[in-house]
Amino acid sequence: MPHVFDRFYKEDSARTRSEGSGLGTAIALENARLHGGTIEVANRDGGGGGGGAVFTLRMPWRRSAEVGGA
Repeated sequence: MPHVFDRFYKEDSARTRSEGSGLGTAIALENARLHGGTIEVANRDGGGGGGGAVFTLRMPWRRSAEVGGA
């Protein structure tokens, strides 16, 4: 997981099934930062056979009057 947001990073170059370029999470991170937010990744609890990753996106909330200056 330390490289999940790195551009063009693929964990295992031997896996050719994926045609992705490794940009999706890097783009998501940059979009979150541009909007004043954050994105994080963590391991999901593997109990009961379920595992995987959990991504959490946090974005600032503003009222429309604050954004538009009205």
